[in-house]
Amino acid sequence: TQPEALPFYTSRTMGDMLEEYAKSLPIEKTLTVFCGHTHDKAKHQVTRNLTVYCSSAEYGCPTISEMVNVL
Repeated sequence: TQPEALPFYTSRTMGDMLEEYAKSLPIEKTLTVFCGHTHDKAKHQVTRNLTVYCSSAEYGCPTISEMVNVL
């Protein structure tokens, strides 16, 4: 997604909240966010311990973009 389109696909309030929370965690703790989808696949390292993944989408072609292991 182009930067000028971000206000239509993101929540600044949620982003600010997640960033503030991540900064309050001890350094050994990490926060990983998997959000819905947009036109382009993206990975953004917001802080040292906050990573956001967003999948891409194509109409009529659902896909699995990542596998998550839960311990």
